[in-house]
Amino acid sequence: MKFLNIVRVYGIGSGPRLHVHAVFKEEEEAYSFISNKLYTIKGINSIATSKIIRRYKIDPSILL
Repeated sequence: MKFLNIVRVYGIGSGPRLHVHAVFKEEEEAYSFISNKLYTIKGINSIATSKIIRRYKIDPSILL
C-alpha cells in the first residue's frame, strides 16, 4: 500500500507500535485519511494523533 502523505515511519521500542509522520494541507484531509485509510489496515487497533503547530528546529543531518 502506498500512502504519499506519510513521510516517516519509526518503530517504537515499547511494543508493537509505530510513530508515523504524515503531512496534510487541511485538517479534514488528515481525519479522512485516518478514518478511511489507516483504520482499514488489518492489525491497527488504535490511533493517537498530535498536530504540529510550530517547528522550532530541524536538523538537516538526520533528514532521510
